[in-house]
Amino acid sequence: MAQSIRMLPATINDSLNQSQTAAISWSPIQRTVFRFVAVYFAFYLIPYVLHFYPLPGTATAGELVDSFWRPIVPWIGRHILGLSKSFPAYSSGGGDSVFDWIRTLCYIAIAAIVTLIWSASDRHANYQRLHDWLRVYVRYSLAAIMLSYGISKVLDGQFPFPGLGTLISPYGSSSGQDLLWTFMGYSRPYTVFAGLAETVGALLLLFRRTTLLGALILVAALTNVVILNFSYDVDIKLFSTNLLLMAVFLIAPDASRLTDLLISNRPTLPRKETTSLPTSWLRVGKLVGKSLLIGYAALTSVNAVRANQQRRVKPPLYGIWEVENFVRNGQSVPALTTETERWRYVVFGATSLYNGVVVKRMNDTFAFYREDYGGASQTVTITVKGNKSVFSYSWSDPEHLSLAGIIGGESLAITLARVDETKMRLVQHEFRWVR
Repeated sequence: MAQSIRMLPATINDSLNQSQTAAISWSPIQRTVFRFVAVYFAFYLIPYVLHFYPLPGTATAGELVDSFWRPIVPWIGRHILGLSKSFPAYSSGGGDSVFDWIRTLCYIAIAAIVTLIWSASDRHANYQRLHDWLRVYVRYSLAAIMLSYGISKVLDGQFPFPGLGTLISPYGSSSGQDLLWTFMGYSRPYTVFAGLAETVGALLLLFRRTTLLGALILVAALTNVVILNFSYDVDIKLFSTNLLLMAVFLIAPDASRLTDLLISNRPTLPRKETTSLPTSWLRVGKLVGKSLLIGYAALTSVNAVRANQQRRVKPPLYGIWEVENFVRNGQSVPALTTETERWRYVVFGATSLYNGVVVKRMNDTFAFYREDYGGASQTVTITVKGNKSVFSYSWSDPEHLSLAGIIGGESLAITLARVDETKMRLVQHEFRWVR
């Protein structure tokens, strides 16, 4: 037994030497896959690096990148993919727009072509140094993106509590994405938990020694995000899938070690780290630069959330109002379901940003308008398909409101009573240990 223990270090050293020797020469499949992945990530991440690291000049560079693709993507859509319908020649910011899908196909095509040329002309045994730089590029890019999303969740930026318009909407009128945003916004603890996972995972990516742990956390978090996006038809399926693939890419070099540890029940070896900077002042400079970059990225994300929250100013008529009396062109319209154009509820400040007007008609259909207030004049301008209608308003008491104006060529005089949204079950429900 003692002899076996004494032999163990030598065995580990032999295994380490074999591992390092094997790492010198990659298999043809490894080299080919790496070439494709390197080119694809290099192109795909450029717009997001410029957006999530908003340093001086990145906005101009981002505009140049977008302007390069604007004429190319529609041309490919029409002449190569045969799309007959036109589509906006800009990205939806990582969403599933036609432009985003075609541009991603362009990245895949470019990566495939470059891989073929590269494979035919290059006979390197491995690309270890290039792989190390690619990992840095992916690490910092993914960290900035996930840090932004994580902070937004923690600070109640991405999923605020459901707005008033949502509170009066039946499940049947909601899209899958609406439903997802509602339950995420309602469950504040779960949203904070998800945000903390993304934030911690992103911060761990910024250090070589904790990259694997950060990537494992993000794979778990992003797998949940991707499944939710596909299950509820959220329009960032393409973007979230790419983020998950980046986290998997960061784990890939340690896949065999993880398999030995978690599945095969075998001892595993430490991963060989690349040589650190040779002088102390370079190491200090790197630490200072990294700290400034992390702080800047985090501060930018916090400021973006705060700026969005500052826009949440409750309008003067904020609330859910039930229509008590609806007079159209001098004629009182009864509250019957057959009167399909009669208003049943009016919601001011309907969204989570406290803007917009939602009208719920007697047949449970909805109309969405924009609102602008006239200040001391006690008027509200409702914009309908570009046409502006000015309504005057007055209160008989804090719980009753009167509106008068012309919309769509019809004169309306409406009396409304406030609905106390705090008594709605979704708002009033509290957590219970015992049911």
